[in-house]
Amino acid sequence: MIPDIVRAEFDSCNAMLDAQEVKILSLPQVGSAHLDIQGRQITVSGIEGPTEITIFSLMGQTLEQHHVSGKNAIVVTDIPTGSYIVQARSRNNSIVQKMIVR
Repeated sequence: MIPDIVRAEFDSCNAMLDAQEVKILSLPQVGSAHLDIQGRQITVSGIEGPTEITIFSLMGQTLEQHHVSGKNAIVVTDIPTGSYIVQARSRNNSIVQKMIVR
């Protein structure tokens, strides 16, 4: 277990010298959210609650947007072959991954 406050002192080059109080913030676990893309199926795991899945062109244009809650997979049928960016976002997590449709 990591304590909330540790004592450390740093010089101007960030080298540790002596002691001062530094508060450590607890952040969500990095890497807990995951997108699995198999062909045209996108599966989201590690994200709880309502999730928004957005598919962007490589130019940043929003092509499709899906709101899912409870189910964790969608099948994309209306976009042509090519490369895209998929973003899954919930209240506390966000993950982005490249998607290639063949």
